[in-house]
Amino acid sequence: MDKDGGRQEAGGERNAIDRGPLENVFGFLLRAAWRDSARVFAKYFRSLDINPQQYATLVLISRNPGCATGDLTEPLGVTANNIVRLIETLSERGLVEKTVDAADRRVRLLRLTDEGTAFLARLFEIHEHYDAEFREKLGADNIDRLCEILHRFD
Repeated sequence: MDKDGGRQEAGGERNAIDRGPLENVFGFLLRAAWRDSARVFAKYFRSLDINPQQYATLVLISRNPGCATGDLTEPLGVTANNIVRLIETLSERGLVEKTVDAADRRVRLLRLTDEGTAFLARLFEIHEHYDAEFREKLGADNIDRLCEILHRFD
């Protein structure tokens, strides 16, 4: 066994794990794709201290200025408690501003700050390189087809 618990051949090379029927299980493969996507995301964005959920939040607020915090839970797939923490983190960084809704003082409306807008522009620049890595690895047509298929989950 190697240090990661995998099997090793006599020459020290790692054997691939036999995945058996998991080899064609959609959820297993989707999880593997997400894991690879997250690893590549970290490679490109780690220096900016941003994770995929924060990035998506900034994009959604940018595209929907004045949206309520609760409007973001469903598209982000997070709970109300998690969105509050997520927005608070971005707000503390000076990227998002919260204002009280005049119609319902319990509701916070969200906008990017000028700093948030500039930061998101930088993220978009980096995202082009991130996206290019996958287009090179999988082929642009395959990426486009995969996105088309994944839109069925919306």
